[in-house]
Amino acid sequence: MELQEREFSAEQRKEFSEKGWALPDGSFPIENESDLRNAVQAVGRASDQATAKRHIIKRARALGALDALPEDWREQMQESERLNLIEAVQGSDGREWDVLIVEAGLSKNGNYYPPETLRAAVPLFEGVVAYADHATEADLRQRKGRSVRDKVGIFRNPEYAQMQLRGRTTEGIKARFKVLAPWLREQMLEAYNANEPDFVGFSIDAGAKVHAREYNGQKVSWVDALGPIGSTDVVDRPSAGGTVIRLVESQQEEMEMDEQAMGTLVEEKIRAALEPVATRIQEIVTAKVDANAEVLQQITSIKESLRVAEGKVRLTEALTTASMSDLSKGRLRQLWGETLLRRDIQEAELQASIKEAQEFEAALAQQFANPTGVSMGRGVQVGPGSQEKYVLGLRGLLSGQDEEGVPRFRTLKEAYARFTRQDYLDVDPLQMFYDFGARYDSGIHHKKIQESLTTASWGEIFADNLYVMMIRQYQNDPQYNQWREVVSDIEDVPDFQTRHWARVGGYADLATVAEQATYPNLTSPTDEEITYVIAKRGGLDDATLEMMTYERGVQKLRAIPNGMARSAARTLYKFVMNLITTDNPNMDYDSVALYNSAHGNTGTTALSLNGVDITQRAMRDQTAYNESSEILGSRNVIHILIVPNELELRAKRIVDPSDAYFHQNADADTSTAIDPQAFKGRGIKVLVYDQLTDATDWWAMADPKLVPTVVMGFWRGQQEPELFIQDNPLVGSAFTADKVTYKVRHVYGGDIQEHRSYYRQVVA
Repeated sequence: MELQEREFSAEQRKEFSEKGWALPDGSFPIENESDLRNAVQAVGRASDQATAKRHIIKRARALGALDALPEDWREQMQESERLNLIEAVQGSDGREWDVLIVEAGLSKNGNYYPPETLRAAVPLFEGVVAYADHATEADLRQRKGRSVRDKVGIFRNPEYAQMQLRGRTTEGIKARFKVLAPWLREQMLEAYNANEPDFVGFSIDAGAKVHAREYNGQKVSWVDALGPIGSTDVVDRPSAGGTVIRLVESQQEEMEMDEQAMGTLVEEKIRAALEPVATRIQEIVTAKVDANAEVLQQITSIKESLRVAEGKVRLTEALTTASMSDLSKGRLRQLWGETLLRRDIQEAELQASIKEAQEFEAALAQQFANPTGVSMGRGVQVGPGSQEKYVLGLRGLLSGQDEEGVPRFRTLKEAYARFTRQDYLDVDPLQMFYDFGARYDSGIHHKKIQESLTTASWGEIFADNLYVMMIRQYQNDPQYNQWREVVSDIEDVPDFQTRHWARVGGYADLATVAEQATYPNLTSPTDEEITYVIAKRGGLDDATLEMMTYERGVQKLRAIPNGMARSAARTLYKFVMNLITTDNPNMDYDSVALYNSAHGNTGTTALSLNGVDITQRAMRDQTAYNESSEILGSRNVIHILIVPNELELRAKRIVDPSDAYFHQNADADTSTAIDPQAFKGRGIKVLVYDQLTDATDWWAMADPKLVPTVVMGFWRGQQEPELFIQDNPLVGSAFTADKVTYKVRHVYGGDIQEHRSYYRQVVA
């Protein structure tokens, strides 16, 4: 590659040095990849080659341009990274970690993160706060934000980098994770020392711009941009590759959390908590209060406050490090908090109560594994990955078949008992019904639920499975998806304003220019446009209390997503096919109907070998817009025949005749008739539109890949229908009629772009 060296002023070198783009003396300034390649070539001239080399590698990481480094540099760098990953870190207290926030490539939930998207998003992660797990919808409704108790750390110095991770090469957004929560530091250290670096992971809570796209034979959500970043949270099952890379060597002295250190920590916390109290004591003494009895009372009260505060700190530390549910911790916190108001807590009795709670939860978990006390046979087993199995078991209940080898639930009640972790016989039907009414918007919640299942409620997961069933039915209908074969352009529409599509004409044939003659001016082409407006289409349906609590009510629930999917697919299919056939809309550019003698694209010939030949010649003879010398010719031959079902077999015989038919109808060499196999192998496709009521009319159209046909626009690029559920089961229809309302919405519009691409035969 040819290098393009450039000069840097003294001011530039000083600025680059301050930014870390150059060495402290201003040498080796690297602003972009071109500067990087120049620096690699010049490293041999450096007085301190090792320092220069480290600086160049650092800038290559920051620019995401490691490929620009020599191969031997990359090999050495990768070996160094492997050593960092496996080194035994001594004296580290778990306060800082190098972590991979988002891995480039395909995540477990079907989102694809391209490297260029992640490189652009790197600055967004500077200073992002980490919480323990994503917030649930209930959390956000109750507090309208996150609790400070859930804050566990912060991310600094993000960069896009390549790295060796668990024996493989990968790349993504890497950052320094500073852990502020003592319990998380201990948990991560324990996992790391036990060689379980994936015990916890990281999952982003962020906005994103995505679009559907094919990748390696499967449909994925292609992430075009990230932002804003709400938080990057510590979770147990990340889907986008967030993981620990290595523990960073502590810059502090080694700190063993023994009894003495714990006592010191408690004293520091008590001192900070009671600093206002100490101030109050000083105020009392300084004021020289005359009433000694009041002074003694104040002092006694302060001593009591110190005793209670110290006990609460000890209680908090013990419960923070204990392995049990938040519910049990809350119960013990309330129990011992009340005890502290009367007396001190002995360490032995506190630890005994924690052990008792842990044993109770273990026994309860065993009961959840078999809620009815009998063999569940085909039930989903509790254990690692149980949340994903629950989802697949519920999806199997709705689809009527096992999903991905996971046995399906048999009833909604069984599924609800598993999700809510209660005894099958204790399920309250009314509470179960209310929990179906969780707020759900497929455009928002589907991605979040797929990113982190553990933060989703029963109602959200149930609604998301209904949405998955609806999209599966919508995408797998071969007939109603035929509209894509007749459309030439699909666009994302950001709003409900009028959309404008312009077509531009061409030039006349070039004139002959004589020797030394002046080239004549070409006549500039004109342009015309078509317009359309997108519109909402949708409807509501209800699921009643009886339907959701009746053992066989799932059969009726299945009909909701399946029926909505078929309705949405059929409506879109008819919209496009009617545009081409029976609607015959006026064209925006000349106010003439699509099929009109003025357009030269309508006739009265019956469907036959001769009729197809006549139609094709007429389409080939069309001239391009504003170019009388441009005959469309082979660009505008017949690609699709649209016929009613009465003409299906005749149309297929014309475009793909059997050999038997050919031999029966072959004429002598002197015949001028059309060869019965003239259109065989031309790739003409027959589309049967069953909604057509005239048994003799038929239509032909050219290939949408070669000429403009129909433009379709979808709001925000959402080509599939969306599913919504009312968000509060205690208001609206749920409150007045014991039912939950489901809404399907599909927003799109479109229009015919060009009359020359079509031909209609109206046969009497």
